[in-house]
Amino acid sequence: ARPARAAAAAAALLLAGAGGAAAVCDVCQVQYNHKDASTAEPALANTPCAHFAANSCCTAETAIAASSKGGAELYGAEYSWDRCGALSPECERYFVAEACWYECAVEAGKYRRHSECAASDGGNGNSWEIYQAPMSGAYCDAFYEACKADFFCSKTGSGSFFDATLEECSTLTGENGVLSNCKTFEDIYGSGQALCNSLFDESFVYVPETNLSNPEHNASDAFVWDFPTGEPNPNHLVLGNVSLDPSCNDTTHDAWVEFDLMAVAQCSNATAGNKSALP
Repeated sequence: ARPARAAAAAAALLLAGAGGAAAVCDVCQVQYNHKDASTAEPALANTPCAHFAANSCCTAETAIAASSKGGAELYGAEYSWDRCGALSPECERYFVAEACWYECAVEAGKYRRHSECAASDGGNGNSWEIYQAPMSGAYCDAFYEACKADFFCSKTGSGSFFDATLEECSTLTGENGVLSNCKTFEDIYGSGQALCNSLFDESFVYVPETNLSNPEHNASDAFVWDFPTGEPNPNHLVLGNVSLDPSCNDTTHDAWVEFDLMAVAQCSNATAGNKSALP
């Protein structure tokens, strides 16, 4: 889960490509601070989300805000990832990578939680929540190893990013002034599997290298949050059997989401599935 903001920034469709042709694009099925359609975003080259520049659902402004000040600039100080003090650079890299993937990756739309894109539809819909996106177990294990000696705050012990606010983490107790609800990642999670399965509630699910319960689906067919800039996005090559969710039209979002699905009509190569969803 990810708390909804009171407002979302609307971004103009950026058409970029050789000879002025319409860029590669699809509907951005997740809507939070996202663009309406994914297109090339050259300005991402100077941000931590540079690896998504070729085809992105985020603007450079969103990328910079999502990846700075512990995420506080975009998501609010109460849910910054440095509530227990600064994370090591090795650990913080993964939080930045998750923020970039959530805001910028087209593939995130394959795992939008709700088919209804507004709370007004049955009272529980939204267009911003991700549900059980498969994560490479090797990547999760590396995330855990990078962070296990760092401190994080969990009020209930669930390990959820959202179960304790900055204020609830701020009571100094114990030896050396350790924050009362702050423990090491090793104490809270104990493994990469627990970290990926718990940190962002039910947003992600750990997929092992050897998946005994489903041998056809192992870590080679699961997402990673980042990859070397300039190299092809490996997430395009996995989970090919999973289609993007049906698009919400521009009348079914919550009022704070500024969305114009017609933007994707300007893309010459939008998929048939996406174009069929145009209002």
